[in-house]
Parts: sequence; C-alpha cells; structure tokens
Amino acid sequence: MMINDYCNALKLPYLRDNHEVLIGEAIKTKQPYEACMKGKTVLFLTIPDLIIRIREHMSMSQIKMLESRFQRYDLIILDEFGYFSFDPEVAEVFFAMWSMRHMKGSTIVTTNLDFDEWVKPLNDAKIAGALVGRLCEKSYVIELEREIDGRLQNTLDWRREKVELV
Repeated sequence: MMINDYCNALKLPYLRDNHEVLIGEAIKTKQPYEACMKGKTVLFLTIPDLIIRIREHMSMSQIKMLESRFQRYDLIILDEFGYFSFDPEVAEVFFAMWSMRHMKGSTIVTTNLDFDEWVKPLNDAKIAGALVGRLCEKSYVIELEREIDGRLQNTLDWRREKVELV
C-alpha cells in the first residue's frame, strides 16, 4: 500500500482522539498541512532540534516552561528519531514530556528503527520500554518497507535523466 493510501485511510482521526502515529520510515505526508487547515496547532521538530531545546531549557532551569508548551499543541511531529542519541538527562526529560502529553494530544514520530532498537538512541532500556508502551497504546503504526532509500532512488532517477539528455 502506498503512503497516500495510508494517509487517506487515516483521515486525521488521531487528532480527534489524541492518538499517536508512528511512521516506520522518514517520510513526509500532507497530514500536517491538513491539520493546520482544520485549525489545529502543529509543532514540527527534528530530534536534534528537540534535544537542543531540552538542553537549552535545562541550562536555564526552565524545563517546566518547555513541558507546558508541549502540552498546548494538538499535533507534534518528531522527525528523525533514531539518528541521534540522547544523553541520560535529556532522555529523562523527553520521557517526562511525553508522559505528560500521553493521551492528551497527538504525536507523529518518524523513525527507521524497530521498537526493540529504541534503547540505542535513548541509552536506557527502562525509558525506551516505557516510551514504546505509551506510544503504542491506541496508536496507528505504519511500517513502510523500502529496498532503496527514497533519497538514493531520487538520485538514481536524476542521474538516469542526466545520462538520457547527453
């Protein structure tokens, strides 16, 4: 099934019911746009950006302010989970933020990791297990299997076009 079929099948019910969506490959869909058009508040962050924000707020002793900001969004999209590691303190804050938000707002996470590999970026098996448990409760999990990475395929197509032009 193509990703557009998944998107059409979901029709944004996760926003209405405060569900999570885990997308098993870093992809972009039109759902954030649709959410904004429906008057929902949406925050898009890559994991490196999130880690930086958490560290900045920790250094200024303003974690509670960051946590309360995260509660205000109808939809949070976290992109690139698994490419960067969390240090232990950041992983704990991330877990606390997620726990407070659990079942109160929708979250989309894109990742290239299986659930059993989430301990690697989080560096803590207990936090990884608890986070996966919360994420999977009443969630949509979309796994996309690709033999070739999308960017690699785009490059291969681009190169083929260049050769045909010569």
